[in-house]
Amino acid sequence: MKKILIAITIFIIAFSCVGCSGNPLVGKWEDERDIVEFKSNGKFTSSVYFMSGEYTVNGNQVTMNIPLVGKDTYDFKIENGVLTMRGKIMSSTVQHEFKKK
Repeated sequence: MKKILIAITIFIIAFSCVGCSGNPLVGKWEDERDIVEFKSNGKFTSSVYFMSGEYTVNGNQVTMNIPLVGKDTYDFKIENGVLTMRGKIMSSTVQHEFKKK
């Protein structure tokens, strides 16, 4: 009986944490002109201009590093399957909204 309780406890703990530490950005996101894919290995691709690079997530901020272009940091939120990214590029504030593909 004790072994069964231990097995059940391990099962509950293991499956209650599925996705707990996962990166919410991982996956494909699209808007009317672009598809961005954030991969679990810290790399991303964008169909616009065939850009790709690396990204890091810190809380609700994502920093995207594109070789030969530089780094951009965006605040992001995900609500109802919509990724909203807001940040500054040069002196302009930009906002992008993507739906989960």
